[in-house]
Amino acid sequence: MVGGGAGNLAGAPKTTVGGGQWNQASLDWATVGGGVNNMASGGAATVPGGNGNLAAGGNSLAAGTFARALHSGSFVWGDATYRAV
Repeated sequence: MVGGGAGNLAGAPKTTVGGGQWNQASLDWATVGGGVNNMASGGAATVPGGNGNLAAGGNSLAAGTFARALHSGSFVWGDATYRAV
């Protein structure tokens, strides 16, 4: 389900993108709340918002700016001091 925004994609059953722009949720139960250029690609992964975050591990959470939660169960807060290329 995509709630609104522009260029967002809920790419699998039971995924949700609340809004924002260019966000993607791609495995079951993945969620992106909003923001811009965020991706929740792990099962049950969450990006609540922000900019350029990636929650790739199962049950992971990435928040802030350019956070990368790559491992299952990880929680990562990005403070914009690192920009992934």
